[in-house]
Amino acid sequence: MCHGLGGQIVKQALINVHEQNAPERRLICDLHRATVFFGTPHPTYSRRTDWFKLIHILGTVLKLSRIQRSQAELEATIVANISKRFEACVTDTPIISIYENRVSKIRIGLLDSEKFVVRLVDRDFAETGVPFEKLVEADADHYRIFHCPSDSPMFSSIRELLQRILATVRVAPQTPLGGVPSGVTIDDALDDDDWPSVRKSKQSLDEQVESDDVGLDSSSRSGIEIPTLLEFSKKEESLQTPYRMLNSALRNPFFRRKNVLDQIDEALLLPRNEFQGNDSRLQLSFAICGLGGVGKTEIAMEYAFLRQDSFDAVFWIDAEQLTQLSEGFATIATQLGFPENSGTDRVVSRNIALEWLDNPLKRPVSRGLNVESINLTEREEANWLLVFNNADDLTLLQTFWPLGQRGSVLITSRDPMAKRGRPGIDLEPFSQEEAAALLRRLTNVAETPENREASVSISERLGGLPLAITQIAALIDRWEMTLPEFLRYLEKQTSIETVARTKPPILQDHYKHSLFTVWALESLVPSALATLRVLSFLNPDSIQESILLRTTPSDVLPHYPTSEELFVTARLDLTKTSLVRRNRVGGQIIVHRLVQDVVRAQMSPDLITHTINFGVELILQAWPTSFLRFDHDTATWNQSEELLPHILKLKDFFERSVASMELHASKEKFTRLLLFAGWYLLERSDFYAAKPLFQTVLRVSDEPGSNLDEVRADVLFALSALSVQINEDKTKILDYAHRHLDCRKRDRDGTQFREDRLAMAYGEVAQAELLAGHYEDAINNSRMAISLTEKSPAFLAGEDWPTFSSTHQAFALAALGRYGEAVDVMQKSLDYWMSHSHANHSFQ
Repeated sequence: MCHGLGGQIVKQALINVHEQNAPERRLICDLHRATVFFGTPHPTYSRRTDWFKLIHILGTVLKLSRIQRSQAELEATIVANISKRFEACVTDTPIISIYENRVSKIRIGLLDSEKFVVRLVDRDFAETGVPFEKLVEADADHYRIFHCPSDSPMFSSIRELLQRILATVRVAPQTPLGGVPSGVTIDDALDDDDWPSVRKSKQSLDEQVESDDVGLDSSSRSGIEIPTLLEFSKKEESLQTPYRMLNSALRNPFFRRKNVLDQIDEALLLPRNEFQGNDSRLQLSFAICGLGGVGKTEIAMEYAFLRQDSFDAVFWIDAEQLTQLSEGFATIATQLGFPENSGTDRVVSRNIALEWLDNPLKRPVSRGLNVESINLTEREEANWLLVFNNADDLTLLQTFWPLGQRGSVLITSRDPMAKRGRPGIDLEPFSQEEAAALLRRLTNVAETPENREASVSISERLGGLPLAITQIAALIDRWEMTLPEFLRYLEKQTSIETVARTKPPILQDHYKHSLFTVWALESLVPSALATLRVLSFLNPDSIQESILLRTTPSDVLPHYPTSEELFVTARLDLTKTSLVRRNRVGGQIIVHRLVQDVVRAQMSPDLITHTINFGVELILQAWPTSFLRFDHDTATWNQSEELLPHILKLKDFFERSVASMELHASKEKFTRLLLFAGWYLLERSDFYAAKPLFQTVLRVSDEPGSNLDEVRADVLFALSALSVQINEDKTKILDYAHRHLDCRKRDRDGTQFREDRLAMAYGEVAQAELLAGHYEDAINNSRMAISLTEKSPAFLAGEDWPTFSSTHQAFALAALGRYGEAVDVMQKSLDYWMSHSHANHSFQ
């Protein structure tokens, strides 16, 4: 049982017992059954706002000068470190933490010049957070919290705890504390001082006290010389400086990116004279985030070597796995004088290293490992840099992060959250010119126009990713190719799989990953991997999340997230590894092209087909119209423009895979999608971009057994209209128009939709005949179109007019010199639109 800051002494004692494996200490662990804290503070780094109370608690027992208070403020981190280590060590014994519900009056200063009224140890400040803790409120202030009335909750809690413990303890014969016979059970006689074990233990303690020179004058409160917390804390470790925990063999030639090094300098090398006084101890940190293979490790390594003279100690810790972190901190502990073969376990090694990072004392060469004889004025703190490399799982760093306000920490991580709360950068791939220059440098080729052109083309395919460029350069050397030769080889590859799987032996000792392994796709949650597969077939520069969150298509991809909640989980897994980036404002996702290549290369042909089909359905559902109206609707252009890049991207994969697509539904949906995109381009007067889309649709619909009659008719109409706009040969325009009319006649089934499409076909033939100079044929086909339209419900309701057919007929009549008839036809159209168009209508 302990009160106030005395609890810190108990915590430190228990830490010493638990962290050392000596037999006598383990025996104490076995005998320790519970702890009761009366108003003992438990400061932690998550509750820094309560630290000022430590000085007030000191003020309840000591008169402190301003200098002593300043020293105590600096040592608050040591108390917090005790709290942290206590939580890690003491996890299996019951604890009662009693806190105050009344304020305490405190006078601070040698002349009691400062007065405060404050609740010193409330519930939050008392809570240790260990598994078997019970928090109990005391109706008292800090001075009287240990007074325990028999009717109080804390009396009941303590009595219950003691009874529970004593009811289960059986004392073994010949214990070091006494000779209770075997089988005797300790009962509820809590006040029995006659047991031999109690008398012997009391005698032993008395003898121990008498033999110890404690050096305390208990008769004078003001004359007590209490050791500072710094001196009280366990033996101080020191490090022989300068020290470099770096492997020069892993340092590669550095290329460009000096601007990133400058940013790190600004964050980690701020002039120390800016932080004198209470702010002089400030931990600085910087995070380098980005996609795997983008060069984070190389930058951190270059910085550590380049700036090593700016730090007394540099520690490089690989942080991918818990074992690597433990090994790294064990190495630091070894340098502090705790050899690895000493039996010190990894938890203790970690705490030893963290203690030094919180209190980084240099070791004078003449003193060896002993710093106990160093005068306080001789102590010199070391300035250190700690690098956590590849800290992709940020939760692993929680127990290894230095908690004090000292030193500099540099992190490399794929998780962009590593930048939260600290300066950092999202590292981008090289620009095309930078990547090409790096490739030429690594392959040591001459600066000829041919090599420059080939290097630019290769780098464009690789998306400027440093890992890819480095591995490709080694591959080119291995295969003894020139850059133009390798470019020709690369252009013949439908996938980057052959290149991505190859890891030249020269790289084995420097980097353990190939392009196929660097992103650890197999470690993604299934929903994230399914989402990434869909993303790999879409335009990488801007993928609207609204597309991905559409109503689930009928043929859903396995594991694809079918709700917004599941999608957010999948997206989180992708963003924290930087496989994708997210534009929060626009709700867009961005993915690197090389990531897309590698993802597709790891998919089976069947899975590729399934994913393309799924992507087509997603885009089709996002298209602003459900069927092609062949009208001039500008209201849908913005949505169409966003979807167009995805359709063009899918088109490339569709044409490669169309032979394996046996399902009619897949071809029908995709050709419809191409029709939508082509007509949008035609409406925007981008005729030559629309033409290949229409030609692809026609080719697919003309295949034997395609059963795409409606699609074929639509694309023939579109090609006829397009040919008119680009002034194609008149015979080609007539061929498209008449084939279109034949399709509509075959498909005619009496429905109004089919009748309207047939009228449209007659009108299109009329235009083709007009352009070919076949004026009578143009007039006849126009009349057929007008006749069909005039029978439609929309026309009869005054909601439609055969405008284009009437125009074609009028021009044909005029060409034959029948101007009166032509004027009559045009006047009817003018009259209709004068009465049926509003001010913003295109007619007006």
